[in-house]
Amino acid sequence: KILGNKVYPQYDYIVALVIGIGITMFITSTDNLRFDYDIYGEEVSAKWTGIMLLFLFLFFDSFTSQWQSRMFQRHRDLSMIELMFATSAFSTVLSLITL
Repeated sequence: KILGNKVYPQYDYIVALVIGIGITMFITSTDNLRFDYDIYGEEVSAKWTGIMLLFLFLFFDSFTSQWQSRMFQRHRDLSMIELMFATSAFSTVLSLITL
């Protein structure tokens, strides 16, 4: 009920909890996994980078759906194709900037 004053069924909360537990189990089971060496030749783990990227993905993924539903409510004449084009164009520009 935090975003958009929507109430979700209990099933959605259970699914989110199970996914969170699965991700936690996966991350904790890969403690000895090493991907690279740093400039001093010591092994480094990318675990914290992966956790940060995962949380950023989950945050922006939930933000995107909320933003799209709000856009459809405010602009009744907006079509799905126009919104998909705008989202894809923004993602493309953002990707090109970060290269």
